[in-house]
Amino acid sequence: MKLNTFIFLPISIRAIYFLGLFAFLGCFVVKCKAQDSQELSKVDKSKEQKPSLILQDTIKQKVLNPSKTLVLYLEKISTPDSPVHLLNYTVLESKTQNIIKKDSYRGTDVRWYDNSSLQLVPYIGMERKPTSDNPDDAMAGTASNKPIIVKLSDSLD
Repeated sequence: MKLNTFIFLPISIRAIYFLGLFAFLGCFVVKCKAQDSQELSKVDKSKEQKPSLILQDTIKQKVLNPSKTLVLYLEKISTPDSPVHLLNYTVLESKTQNIIKKDSYRGTDVRWYDNSSLQLVPYIGMERKPTSDNPDDAMAGTASNKPIIVKLSDSLD
C-alpha cells in the first residue's frame, strides 16, 4: 500500500491501523522489559551467597621498641559479639631471641610505653554516672580506666 492511498482511507480505517501499530509496539516493549527483569533476577540469584559467619578475627603484629633492642609480638583476637580483644603478647630480645615476658590481656591494645615498658590499654565502655557526690569516690572509680604500665626492666636483669 502506498503512502498516498493510506492518506485517502476513511478515518475509521486509519484509526484501526494506528491502534494496531500502538498495540504491537506496546506488546514489544512489555516483552523486552519482562526479559530484562528475568535476566536481572537470574544474575541477582547467582550473586547471592550464603551468609558467612565470622567467628573470630586474628591480627598478628611485630613491633620494635624505640631503641630496637626488644621485639613485641602481638596477637589480637576479636569476636563480633564483644568489643574487648584478647591480646596475647610476647616480648623477646631482638639479638638473642630470649623470651622476656609472655602473657595475655583482655583490653583494647598493647603498645610500647618506653624502651623497657609496655602500656596495656583497657577497654573503656560507657561511662557510668557516679553513685556518690563525693569527688574522692568519683576519682577512685576511674582507676580501672587508666592504662596499665608493665615494666620489663625487672625481667631484663
